[in-house]
Amino acid sequence: MRYCGPMARRIGPWLAVLLSGCAFEGAAGTAGGVGDDGPDAGPDLVDAPPATDPTPPPPGRCDGFKAVGGSKYRVSTAAMSWSDAKNECDAVGIHLATFETVAEAATVAQGFPLTSTVWTGVIQNNSSRISGNWVNLAAGNAVPTPFPWDGGEPNDGGGWFPSENGAENHAELRTNGRFNDQYASRLNRALCECDEEE
Repeated sequence: MRYCGPMARRIGPWLAVLLSGCAFEGAAGTAGGVGDDGPDAGPDLVDAPPATDPTPPPPGRCDGFKAVGGSKYRVSTAAMSWSDAKNECDAVGIHLATFETVAEAATVAQGFPLTSTVWTGVIQNNSSRISGNWVNLAAGNAVPTPFPWDGGEPNDGGGWFPSENGAENHAELRTNGRFNDQYASRLNRALCECDEEE
């Protein structure tokens, strides 16, 4: 900020503000006055010290995530639909957790431990009943086999409905470390994964 001193008296206070962008400082250093031309007059267009930004730089994208195996994970605090869970992770440049190996799925399930069921990035890429085609959404590759499904899963809810509102096409990870196919509208917390190399 630059302060208007005697210059404001010579050309007029409002013109000084317009021409130089200065601010008023009175003879005693208080805002609002023009000051006199005596020894206590404010300086003529003196630069004020630059303001410092007390806000620290934004943390790294994976800061605050728990390292488990070769990746880092975080569970959301709120429960939400699968679509909202995907958006929650995508919004900060990460993705819902995916699993390249059976061992990785077991390691993640044991590494927390989970206190509630969570959404993952494992989806059925079409509406075919039970037949499979379960993929890791982020990579687009098939999930490893044998995938650690819970007993009797995936079962598509015990019956098949052709619409998205009826088909269980999204995998949730249960607290027992096993997976279940589930309706996308169910409210679960999101298990977000942050890969350092992304």
